[in-house]
Amino acid sequence: MVVARDRFVVHIGGDGPTDAELTAAVRQLGYRPTILGPAEAETELPAAPASGVALAASDSPLTAALDRALAGNRLVLVIFGAQWCLPCERMQRETWASPDLADLIDGVEVVEIDADEYTEVARRLGVVSLPDARLLRGDGTVLVRVTGFQSPGAVREAWRTATLAVGSDESPAAP
Repeated sequence: MVVARDRFVVHIGGDGPTDAELTAAVRQLGYRPTILGPAEAETELPAAPASGVALAASDSPLTAALDRALAGNRLVLVIFGAQWCLPCERMQRETWASPDLADLIDGVEVVEIDADEYTEVARRLGVVSLPDARLLRGDGTVLVRVTGFQSPGAVREAWRTATLAVGSDESPAAP
């Protein structure tokens, strides 16, 4: 099975690093490297949807969180991660648990989705790297998306900029 999530292609010439050096560098970043042949490396990755979330009823827990958020006029923070993802673990410890974000997250419907367990949801939403976090309105409109490890300050700034740009009256308290 080929999963387009967390996949990137590196083309190297004769002067580039060896396969062993490249593999070691990718492992240091918390990913599992695979060396592909030229034909495999040319496969197209799926495009991420521009906005909104197209979900089926079976896409719980996200569907249930969006329903609750829409009924309560709240926002949804959806965090895609995986058990093997070191940047996800770091972001959980240092960013989402930070007191610096407590006022933003308070009153927001938070849902964590294991991208390995809900592969179809991750695929349809265009998740191509982890962690992938999105702030959504209850109707599924994406207000902000951050990927890769982000500090509490970077998340706060992205969140503030996005909610101000759309003039959301649903936005959490401004920083």
